[in-house]
Amino acid sequence: MLNVIKEKEIIYDVLPVRLEYSEKDDKFRLLAVTKEKPVIINLSRIVKIEKRNTSTEAYFDGNYEATKKYVTIKVTDKSNALERCMIHFAHFKKECKRIDENKYILNITYNETDENEVLIRILSFGAKVEVIEPQEFRQLVIERLKKQKSYEI
Repeated sequence: MLNVIKEKEIIYDVLPVRLEYSEKDDKFRLLAVTKEKPVIINLSRIVKIEKRNTSTEAYFDGNYEATKKYVTIKVTDKSNALERCMIHFAHFKKECKRIDENKYILNITYNETDENEVLIRILSFGAKVEVIEPQEFRQLVIERLKKQKSYEI
């Protein structure tokens, strides 16, 4: 077990699962579990780690797997949007199917803990990408866009 203290004195009592490197963001992240849920911690924000000898049973049953979710998007391949999508989502499991001369359906499977990152990346493509399903993810996009619009000057 580790006590991980981040810059703003947020303390996590975690069981490390694995390290992950994001080539796109050039960052290392620690994937870990707390007693309540999986967490992802940017390694550059960790200022102190304390090792503790504690039983792992409260954290980890040996079958750790974050909750898998998916999103289906339609990509209009203008300005190399498809290629950029494949790069942005390179570390996620995905399937791509051509439906028209310049339109593709991309199914992306991700861990629930990555949902905000996936949302932000999808939004970065603007009108070149449309979320098809699930409806809950479409709603997240709508809410985020409404929130952004309310900040316009």
